[in-house]
Amino acid sequence: MTAKKLITLLLVGTLALGGIAPAYAQDMPESAGEPAALPATEIAELATSTPELSEEEFSTTTETTEVIPAEEIIVEPAETQEIIVKFKEAKVDLDRTKGQEQSEELAASEDLAVEEHIEGANISVLSTNSTGSTESAIARLEDNPLVEYAEPNHTRSFMLMSPDDADFSDQWALKNTGQTYNAVAGTVDADIRATEAWDLSLGTSTIVAVIDNGFLYDHPDLAASMWDGSECVSDTGAALGSCVHGYDFADDDLSPAPAATTTADNTHGTHVAGIIGAQMNNSIGVAGVAPEARIMALRFDLDVASEVRAIDFAIQNGAKIINASYGGTTFSQSEYDAIERFEAVGGVFVAAAGNTGVDNDLVPMYPASYDLPNIISVAATDHTDELASFSSGASSYGEETVDLGAPGRFIRSTITNDGTDASYGRLSGTSMAAPHVAGVAALLRSLYPDAGHATIKDALLSSGQALPTLSGKTVSGKRLDAFAALDYLADDITAPVITLVGSASVSLTVGDTYTEQGATAIDNIDGSVNVTIAGDTVATSTAGTYTVTYDAQDAAGNNAVQKTRTVTVSAAAVEEEEAPRRRSGGGGGGGGGSRSTVIENPARTLFTADSPYASMTPEARAQLLQTLLTLLMKLQAELAALRAAGL
Repeated sequence: MTAKKLITLLLVGTLALGGIAPAYAQDMPESAGEPAALPATEIAELATSTPELSEEEFSTTTETTEVIPAEEIIVEPAETQEIIVKFKEAKVDLDRTKGQEQSEELAASEDLAVEEHIEGANISVLSTNSTGSTESAIARLEDNPLVEYAEPNHTRSFMLMSPDDADFSDQWALKNTGQTYNAVAGTVDADIRATEAWDLSLGTSTIVAVIDNGFLYDHPDLAASMWDGSECVSDTGAALGSCVHGYDFADDDLSPAPAATTTADNTHGTHVAGIIGAQMNNSIGVAGVAPEARIMALRFDLDVASEVRAIDFAIQNGAKIINASYGGTTFSQSEYDAIERFEAVGGVFVAAAGNTGVDNDLVPMYPASYDLPNIISVAATDHTDELASFSSGASSYGEETVDLGAPGRFIRSTITNDGTDASYGRLSGTSMAAPHVAGVAALLRSLYPDAGHATIKDALLSSGQALPTLSGKTVSGKRLDAFAALDYLADDITAPVITLVGSASVSLTVGDTYTEQGATAIDNIDGSVNVTIAGDTVATSTAGTYTVTYDAQDAAGNNAVQKTRTVTVSAAAVEEEEAPRRRSGGGGGGGGGSRSTVIENPARTLFTADSPYASMTPEARAQLLQTLLTLLMKLQAELAALRAAGL
């Protein structure tokens, strides 16, 4: 057995014992470190008299002492009794009534119940009865010729650790001046350089879809940052009318508000949303990484089925960035397929690496560990640029599967204590690290709107701050740097190169058909980029010379050298027709064959008295006639002989 396999078995065994299993964040009592709400009087004062946030305010150092929460009891969620069934497209189409009937008939034959159809993904969610075995039902379904695959509807948990002690201070992740937390002084400039980045981009109007457990979308620091949703469509593209800033796939309604409870279950999504897009310079609270981005709020039920619908909703409604601050240790094909669909539209999927403190190369955490090019897996760092540890756990890592680090401890943002009140508090975990990356992706997308997922990921990983603590722990060995990422694409001064498909010169005749063969363009950073075809419209009905132009631009705004194609359309040539040929043979009988069109006017001579025949004597005419009759008789005799011989 190899050393890597032995380590994997040991880690899996530890997870099975519950020692460091991924957990849903349990709410802690105030004395144990629950993020404290601002007192009502303080909120009122902020709303009326606090000056707008400035760079100086960000750099204020506040001495605080962290109250370490009691060890939380980590409970792995009970495995679901639901099954996700993906049908073969050629055999079952859930967009049609017949397809849904086929699904329901299959469910009934297996003693299963249909919970819902996810038409866009061609998936049905089935449930077993209390005595049925999920594993055996899956095995039977996988043998069915209609089924592409079947799998449990795996649960997912948030990448959130126990809340840290609340502290109304600046946000070290955006501007670190050496703030002290829990008696540990921070490292100056161990931040993402947000204030420098804001000079270049604020993320204006960039849609970031956040899949989470609910959002206090009317929080004073979030209300102006929410996606409009007034003309939203469903995950299958059906018109919904007006959504309230997103959709609730847990309760299947138009409002993604959090549950009105006093547990940590209701604040996670609000906290994540604030990290990405809380308003700046509004005299209250905190500032988001991309303060002018738009948050598409997608509440899900912490399972794959509702997550898949949320991803498809984001695709249908134009989001190009998704934040996923959750995960689990179970592979899901349907989750993988949905993220791959998001890749196909150019989407960046930012996922938390996990809080188990283990190597994700050995024990994967999904969805962060899927091998898809549009996924950015994020570890958490602290205010001293160390890989973060928490009161019960630590940031996961992986030299091959975790891309980079980002601030994820003592992160102050928007919260709600009961699902309805607006407040602020500090939380820790890779759940907090991922939205920092999603926010910087929004800054990039806003400044470079043509940048695809490959360009954005390359900028984030290539431009970060190299840290010894992340070397060998992440793919890049770097911590997020917002300003450097924006500057990285600005430093791209190499234009793409256009190559014509086919010849640069085309010759046609009026009436011919012209087929545009197009061109390709390759950029040294962005790879393949779009080519714009302009210039003359080739009209083959009219003779003339036409010039077609080809242009391309990379994400950094570099224009390629224009290519052209010349198309010459000539008039059809007029052919000269041959003069009619003289018919061979004598006599006045008609000859065979058709005549050509006469293009000359030949002269003719009348048999007048001046003609040779008219000038002959009667004796000469009689002799000529006799000669002709003799020849005729000989021809008749030869013809009779040929007939007698059977020829």
